[in-house]
Amino acid sequence: MKITIAKASDFKDLISLVSKSIDELPISIGDDGLSIKTLSEDKTTMVILAIPPDQFDELELEQAVKMIVRSQDLAKVLKRASRGDSLELSIEKDELSVVFKNEKQAVKRSFSIPIVSREVEEVGEPKVELPVEASAPSRDLRDIVEDVRRVGGEMKIEYEKGDLKISSESPGRSYIAILKENAPLLSLKSSVDKASSKYSVDLIYSVVKGIPSEGILTLAFGEQLPLKLTVDIEAKGKLIYWVAPTA
Repeated sequence: MKITIAKASDFKDLISLVSKSIDELPISIGDDGLSIKTLSEDKTTMVILAIPPDQFDELELEQAVKMIVRSQDLAKVLKRASRGDSLELSIEKDELSVVFKNEKQAVKRSFSIPIVSREVEEVGEPKVELPVEASAPSRDLRDIVEDVRRVGGEMKIEYEKGDLKISSESPGRSYIAILKENAPLLSLKSSVDKASSKYSVDLIYSVVKGIPSEGILTLAFGEQLPLKLTVDIEAKGKLIYWVAPTA
């Protein structure tokens, strides 16, 4: 197996988005690209990172590859990437080889990360129909989540009469944000007249805090159904998060 990426910083940015909330990264590499899909131990969140094959400058595979590496091992190595570095990934025995190359400086740096396991458990996405879907600049939704976090531990999302309402309450405090299409939502559609559900604001904050400000975030939910957050990161890949509703 060999993967080459012209801009090492692109891969570093994507891995940093998932490594903070996951102890181990189950990586699958095939003709459809590279993917990481994992479920938290308490089964409250699912994280999916998908990088299509056209984002790689080189992808050599004799067969599909699966492996698990420790998140912090990979994140620490990728932090060593410098501007102008390309990245090469390969497998040497029971280790993941990470090589940075800088053609202008004629510098090559090599690191090795232990592979914890070659067995990757298949995790399927929830099979539910989410009737309400909205998208907005990620910075706007991130600001709202930060506001909610200052008020209470739960975030309530409601849809009714063409409006999306995000709110939270705690003793002596309350917060309400009304979001409409074009203010600031880029799109809003629903197949039901109304729906509401509550989620842990800390779980959602752990997702959105690292999302690039220039991205577009799409959320989908339904009455007491999981929340699906999708982030398309231009010219890099796609991140999908599932968050379970609170009781």
